[in-house]
Amino acid sequence: MDDLRTLKVGTNTWWGRVGEFLYLHVHPSASDVVGDYGNKVPFDVHHPEHGRINVKTVGQHTSPHGHPSWTFQFGTGLSCEHAYLIGLDAERRRVVRAWFVPTSYLPATVKVMTPASREYVSGYEVPPEDVILLDRKLQAILSAPAAQRSSEPNEPLPDYDRVVLGRIGEVIYLRLHPSSRHESAVNPSATYDFEDADGSLVNVRVRRSATRDSGPDRWTFFRTKGCTADTYYFIGTDRSATQVQVVYRIPSADLPAHGLSVSVMGSPKWDRYRVPLDLPAAVSSLVAVSDMESTHVELAGVTNKSVAAMTDGERDALVGRALAYHRAVGFPYPALPTNSQVRRDLDGLSACRMDGKTVPVNQVGIGTCSAYMPHRFDARNSDADFSAVGAFNDDVRLRRALNFCLRGSRPGLTGSHLRSALTALNRTPGGFRPTVARVLVDALCPVGGTVFDPCAGWGGRLLGTVSSGRRYIGVEPFDLTHAALCRLGLRVCGAVGVGVDHVRVVHATVQDANLTGVHADFAMTSPPFWTKEVYDGVTRDGVGVEGWREDFLRPMFRRVGEVLRPGSRFVVHISDVRERGVTVPLERIVSEDGMTSGFVLEDVWQMAKGSFGGQVKGRTDPLLVFRRS
Repeated sequence: MDDLRTLKVGTNTWWGRVGEFLYLHVHPSASDVVGDYGNKVPFDVHHPEHGRINVKTVGQHTSPHGHPSWTFQFGTGLSCEHAYLIGLDAERRRVVRAWFVPTSYLPATVKVMTPASREYVSGYEVPPEDVILLDRKLQAILSAPAAQRSSEPNEPLPDYDRVVLGRIGEVIYLRLHPSSRHESAVNPSATYDFEDADGSLVNVRVRRSATRDSGPDRWTFFRTKGCTADTYYFIGTDRSATQVQVVYRIPSADLPAHGLSVSVMGSPKWDRYRVPLDLPAAVSSLVAVSDMESTHVELAGVTNKSVAAMTDGERDALVGRALAYHRAVGFPYPALPTNSQVRRDLDGLSACRMDGKTVPVNQVGIGTCSAYMPHRFDARNSDADFSAVGAFNDDVRLRRALNFCLRGSRPGLTGSHLRSALTALNRTPGGFRPTVARVLVDALCPVGGTVFDPCAGWGGRLLGTVSSGRRYIGVEPFDLTHAALCRLGLRVCGAVGVGVDHVRVVHATVQDANLTGVHADFAMTSPPFWTKEVYDGVTRDGVGVEGWREDFLRPMFRRVGEVLRPGSRFVVHISDVRERGVTVPLERIVSEDGMTSGFVLEDVWQMAKGSFGGQVKGRTDPLLVFRRS
């Protein structure tokens, strides 16, 4: 209930939390998911029997026919099995009605309930005795004295996001099991975290407690979708994640399909799986940073004002603490997006437009693609000594990146700031912007058509294509990238509401791909810029321009020509590069080879580039628009 004291009374957020507390009062065996993980999760509470539940609380209004009505709105990110609908009176002082409805029965956006609704006779209305309990709890909440703000500032607590909290759990496990191989540290796409000395695969999950106004602390541990581990290692912390309070090690075969919910008091069923540790234990005592919590708060609270007030010595000391902190939690890989984040990306992509013949700079969707491509941060520019991950593992380069984080217009030393600094300073090869792909598809591919991509890469063209409703067929030779593209395709197809057959990724080089029966209405790609980028550890040192043209460029045009229908367009993103001080005219080379491969160079559009450091603003890369003759 302390959550309500931090919220402004009467706001939608406040009433949302009130609704969740009302439900938990009637169903004490359920877990408070919002309290556990924050309000960005796509459901509110989890019931051991009924699964994921979304709670809605609205006041009564009068319908055009004079009946009392309640209008419940549902967002597109709803991801649960049931909805618990609480109807208040017009003044929002009493609970009048409540319904427990399967989400499969609910419409996509709005549900209006009235006494004449068939839900009253279909078994979905909550029993009157439960409504009485809901109303009593509401009266207790409304009659509670308003929170008195302390004149003394409260000591800030760490607010770890789910990625950092998960990393802390992995650090704790490695501290307790130093002989284990930390698989997820070297392969973030792995479906488990550790391989123990005995060969068992372990997945580590950390959860904060769901603190309530009554009863013991409780944790709900969910299974990980797609996890191949044969053992789960569950770490339960207090709400602030400053103390480890419970630890369980449970074989996957013994874990229920949905996971489990346990309290600090334990249970006969699960006590045999408890790890014998001296608990509670401070998180800092299990992580190689003695002041982990305060360091996190300090790094997350960096502002322009605080940086400007620092002396050089204070700045160096702060960077030193940040270096130790990031060494403990590992490289700041991005988290997989939530449903609402994917929805925002799709909405942002649909709003993209050309500016004449130039596609403006817009980063919508880049984060979603990067989250599915963690190995992108191991790729490097051939002129750079380090990839982003390589620079992170080098103390000098990491310190340089942290100092850079403090010099920006929006300083910060936590994950996203550091990740951006490492990729920019070390010129990590970037992904093709989904916004560019979306604009090109809308302009040059017929509605309902198919897009072919001979060099699928980091997923930007896949996301941009599927967001438009078109089908996407890509070719990708590297194992990790191919697997990531398949996962991204499944996620995007589900979010757009199209079948999984809208995405097909062929696991081969474009020269060797089996494209029998493949026909496309539009093609686009951003091929490897000769020797300038090192993907998947594969270098092209010693490959001359003519060799690149003969072995890759001309075969690519030939295969695209075989797939494209006559008159269809093929857009190639390419730009000149410099090699040992000499400009290599890749734009001219690609234009020539395209025109000698049965294509007509119809136009040249431009893709605006972002500016970094001392780079000149207004730079563009060419987009060569070919037409199959």
